[in-house]
Amino acid sequence: MSSAHTHVVPASPSWYCSQVLDCSPAGIACYGAKNTVFVWDVERDPPVCLAHFSAHQDRVVGLSLSPSTNQLQCCTAGEDGRVRVWNIEDGSMLKEHNIHAENHKKPTCVQWSPLVSDLIISGDDRGTVVLWWTETDQQRSLLPENAHIFCFACSPHDPNLLAIGYRTGAVVIIDMSKKTQMTVQRLKGHDEEIHSICWCPVPAENEKDPTPTTGCLLATGSRDRTIRVWSFTRGRPVHVMKLPTNTGYSRGRYDDQSKNRAWVTILWLKNEPYKLLSSSFNGELIQWDLSQPKPQWKLFTAGDKALGHNRIVFNMAAGGSDSKILIVTWDLDTLKSKRSIPTLGGFVYCMAHSPFQPGCVALGVGDNMIRIWKTDHPDNSLSIQSHWQGIRSKVTALAWHPKKEGKLAYGTDDGRVGIMDTLSHKSPLISSSYHKHTVYVVAWGPVCSGEKPECFLAIFVCIRCLLKLCNFGNQMISLRVANEVCK
Repeated sequence: MSSAHTHVVPASPSWYCSQVLDCSPAGIACYGAKNTVFVWDVERDPPVCLAHFSAHQDRVVGLSLSPSTNQLQCCTAGEDGRVRVWNIEDGSMLKEHNIHAENHKKPTCVQWSPLVSDLIISGDDRGTVVLWWTETDQQRSLLPENAHIFCFACSPHDPNLLAIGYRTGAVVIIDMSKKTQMTVQRLKGHDEEIHSICWCPVPAENEKDPTPTTGCLLATGSRDRTIRVWSFTRGRPVHVMKLPTNTGYSRGRYDDQSKNRAWVTILWLKNEPYKLLSSSFNGELIQWDLSQPKPQWKLFTAGDKALGHNRIVFNMAAGGSDSKILIVTWDLDTLKSKRSIPTLGGFVYCMAHSPFQPGCVALGVGDNMIRIWKTDHPDNSLSIQSHWQGIRSKVTALAWHPKKEGKLAYGTDDGRVGIMDTLSHKSPLISSSYHKHTVYVVAWGPVCSGEKPECFLAIFVCIRCLLKLCNFGNQMISLRVANEVCK
C-alpha cells in the first residue's frame, strides 16, 4: 500500500515586523504567522514543514531561535503582551513572562542573545526593554528612550551592547549592564522609523580586515529609503546608500505609493562581511559591495517569476552557513532564486478542483487573491500561481467552467463577480455592476433562453437569499435577478 503524503501551504509570515523569521545553521527555519509558529527544514529540496503550533492568543510579532546548537528552542513575543520559550520539536511551551502585559504595553520585537545562552531581550511600543534570564527567571526593565521601539540587535562581540531603532528614526546603543546612564552612543541621520538593524560580524571598523581592533560597524535600514553603515566609536556613518529606483528588473510599477510602502530590511553575511543584503521596492533584493568607497549594488533575480517575491520583503534570515535566504531561497554566488515556499495571507474561504486536471486546485483566500495549486506537479508539490488583478476583497466563491479549460468564475466579499483565464495573463472579466452583500456561491449552468445551451453557459450566483443569473459574452458580464429565492 502506498503511503499518503501531506503537503502544507502555510500562512504568510506576520507583516510589518522587524524580526519574525529566524534560521539555524542546520537549516531549521521558524517564523510567526498570525498567532502560529511554523517550523521548516529548508535544507531539503523542496523544503518540508516539520511542525506548526499555536503560540499566542494574538498575533506573533517577534521570533528568535536559541543560539545553542544543543537545543531546538525559540522565543516568541505576541501582541497579547507575553514572551514565551518553546520546544519547537513538540510545540510545548517551556517558560513565559508577561511583564509587558502587566504594564498594558505591546511587545514589538524579541531576540535571544547570541552570547548569553539564557538571556532573552524584548522591547515594546512604550520604549521598555525587558531583560529575561530564563535559567533563574529573573527580569529587569530598562527605559533608554520613552518612544516606540521598532527593532533592535544584540552585539555579536560584546554581551552588554544592544542597538535599538525607534519609530522616530533615532538609533541608540545602550550598555545593558548599567541601570542608569546606559546610553553609549546615539546615531543621528535617519528621518523616519528604523526597520532593521544588524552588526558587522567581524569585530572591527574595517569590514575587509577582521583583525580585532577597537570599535565595530553597524548597519541600519529606514523608511526614509536609505541604508547607513555606522562607525560605532565615532558615531558617524561611513556609507550612506539610497535604494535604487530603477533596477531594470522591477516586478511592479514604481511610483509614490510604492515608495510609501517601502520596507528596508538588511542582513550582514557572516562569511562575507563586506557584503550587505537589503530589501527594496516591489519585492526586490539587493546585494551591496562595501569594499568600494562608493558601495555598488547587484540585484537578485528570479528566472521563474513564481520563484521570486512580488510584494514587500519584511524579513531575511541566513541558514546553512549563509547559503540560503528565506522564505524564497537564493544562491548567493549566482544571486538567483532556487526555491520558494508559497504562503497564504488570509483564511481559505473556498476551494474548487479543475474538471480537466484533478490535481489542479483553485483556492479563494482572504488576502484578495486566488491561488492555483498544481498538487501533481512532478518537481514541486507546492507549485502555486497567484492571481490578484481586479480583486479588491476576500474571494468567497469559485467555480471552474465545465467545458472550457482554464476558465474560472469567482465571487467576492464585496459582492463582485468575475471570470478569469488562468492559462493566460489577461485581466479578468468583471461585472460592471455588483451586489450589496457577499457572494457565497457561483455555479455554471445552461442559459434559460432560445439559444443552444451547449454553446453558451451562464453563472448562477447566490447572495444571501437571492439567486442571480450572470451572462457573459462579447467581453462583458451582465446580471439579472431570477424569479427564484434560495430556500
